[in-house]
Amino acid sequence: IYTKETIIKPWELNIPTDVTPYVIRDNFGNPISYSRMASETAESYLGRIYNKAGVCSAESSCCIAYDPLEPSCESEVYDDCDLGDNCVYPCENL
Repeated sequence: IYTKETIIKPWELNIPTDVTPYVIRDNFGNPISYSRMASETAESYLGRIYNKAGVCSAESSCCIAYDPLEPSCESEVYDDCDLGDNCVYPCENL
């Protein structure tokens, strides 16, 4: 139930860590900080923290860019990925 108090109370992030529990797309196989960046808008903030890396749907042609010059393409099905023919982004369909 929404009340005047709950609507105007500032949002508090209640999380166990300071970073996302998942890998972010194009972030070298790393999660990303939940902290706001400079004058980041709410829309860009949500876009940044929910830009989940893809998932390998097959072992071949599925890479993650730990190193931007030489992406690793040794992947298992369901590994995180950034690129390749078998890198799919299921969260984009939500």
